[in-house]
Amino acid sequence: MGEDFWPYGLEENRKTLEAFVTYQHEQGLIKRKPEIEQLFAKSTLEKYTL
Repeated sequence: MGEDFWPYGLEENRKTLEAFVTYQHEQGLIKRKPEIEQLFAKSTLEKYTL
């Protein structure tokens, strides 16, 4: 599981989030693949990506 198996932050989790969105799209659960940043409220991104 690596050194940090519960990483915080968007960039630290981007690969996992992109896989999650891709699988949802492939399985027909969502019609389009949103940008990862669109999954979070603007205030959350501002607070945790600085």
